[in-house]
Amino acid sequence: MSRRRSLARRRGVVRRRAGRSPAFQAHPWARESKSRKRRTGFRPVVFPTGAGVRLLFLLVVMAFAAFNTRNNLLYLMFSVGLAGVSVSILAGWLSLKWLELEAQAPGELHAGTAAKEHFTLRNRSRFFASYGTELEELDFPGPSPRASAAYLGAGETAKISLEKVYSRRGVFQSARMRLRTRFPFGLFQATREVHQARRFTVFPRVTTVDISFAFQGRSGSVPERHRRGESEELLRLREYVSGDNLHHIHWKSTAKLGRLMTREFSARQQRRFSIVFDNTSVDEGKTDGNSFEKMVSAAASLASHLAAHRLSFSFASADDTFPPDASGEHLRGVLTYLAGVQVRPRSSPNVDLAGWVAHALRRGETIFLLRVREDGWLPDLSSPQLHAIDPATVLVQEETLGV
Repeated sequence: MSRRRSLARRRGVVRRRAGRSPAFQAHPWARESKSRKRRTGFRPVVFPTGAGVRLLFLLVVMAFAAFNTRNNLLYLMFSVGLAGVSVSILAGWLSLKWLELEAQAPGELHAGTAAKEHFTLRNRSRFFASYGTELEELDFPGPSPRASAAYLGAGETAKISLEKVYSRRGVFQSARMRLRTRFPFGLFQATREVHQARRFTVFPRVTTVDISFAFQGRSGSVPERHRRGESEELLRLREYVSGDNLHHIHWKSTAKLGRLMTREFSARQQRRFSIVFDNTSVDEGKTDGNSFEKMVSAAASLASHLAAHRLSFSFASADDTFPPDASGEHLRGVLTYLAGVQVRPRSSPNVDLAGWVAHALRRGETIFLLRVREDGWLPDLSSPQLHAIDPATVLVQEETLGV
């Protein structure tokens, strides 16, 4: 029994007292060691650099010469060189062994726009510091971004950032990160892969837009409705009620009628907008990829422009619809959809775009229409409220719109 108990203790489990369940329980230090192994990933791997290969070749020649000539000076030089190699391998290996990496959620990512992803690098060693550590993302669709931390003492934490630029929209997954260092002499490079599973949604390219054509001959709001509001247009005069604004009292009418009269103003209704993205085509193979990406960018730019000015807008495509709103969640929902939108066959639309447009026109909305091809599913409609968008004229410059 004592032998079985000792084996159980070595494996990190201990038998509990009778009457309790479960029968076996892992020691806290055993669970911590297992979870730590999952966090740290692979062990460091050390291999020589170009200078290290030349040094190793020189040491081989030196050892052969010392063995043949029995020269004590050659033995001494060979010993010093071998000691330098040993120190380089051991120092680089210890510099990465106790490092832990934790990724933080980045902000919004747009195609063609530089963004930073922040990481927390911890050194869990109690005695050994880390020098010249470089972080590299291996699964990035393009040149691997890199960042470095010059020094990280024992038990310390450092914040490092990777600057990334995605060339296209879409959903990307990344898991492999690499830590490496050439400390102390640059003769050997220690590398270690760390798994950080992450998923990124890259929104379409957002640029400054010019939609002044939609406001030509119009103000930013429709004519006032015959209801109470906070505009500057007078609706009527009425008798003062307790709680009304004292600044709105009309003193001339009050003196004439002998009782307090107040001014009541009409309400101004904000214009409503709708973005219709007709992503259907008779032949998907004939659709130009560059033209389609420009259309997606124009739709994202229009949505960002309207949301930046706190204007309510709805969005409709052959796949899905988004009700009118001006919130940040509404904008993120539209941009997330546009991040993965593709050309759809004309024969299988999910949304009746013609009915959507007709209903929006009856509501008095200003409609921005974007078509992938002229043979799209949406028929030709003529209305002063309907504007067919051409990305060449709407996207005025390649600058990111600050939303």
